[in-house]
Amino acid sequence: EEDDDAHKTKGARLRGFNAPVATVATYPGGLNFFHSHIPSYSSSKKNKDTHIIEREGRSQCYNMVFNNGILQSITYIGQESVSSHKLQGILGLPFTYLNGIFEIAKDKKTDVMEFLQKTWSMALFHDRFQSARQKI
Repeated sequence: EEDDDAHKTKGARLRGFNAPVATVATYPGGLNFFHSHIPSYSSSKKNKDTHIIEREGRSQCYNMVFNNGILQSITYIGQESVSSHKLQGILGLPFTYLNGIFEIAKDKKTDVMEFLQKTWSMALFHDRFQSARQKI
């Protein structure tokens, strides 16, 4: 009977890869780099909207790329380490889920990671948030 089960799975298709793809590095001098994108991201797609967030007084910069209002890619470079789990958690979300992050960041004093640690964002990082969002 075990041989029959093994035979049945030979022709089965593998599921697509849905997790974000990430690169994390620390360069000499303590410069941290993080880049992540959703699997379907293409840097050549049209309708891209790129936002750069810099923080005054600190060497850090975020580059967020949206396509049709959905966060496709995020890149960070700076002296401080960042939570790659938190940043990957917002990939694939609509711009409106980010609670006005660009308006808040215009003053260049707000730290993106501190902003994403606040209580309003807790649901975004819950392990079942994406599946619940899809059902709605």
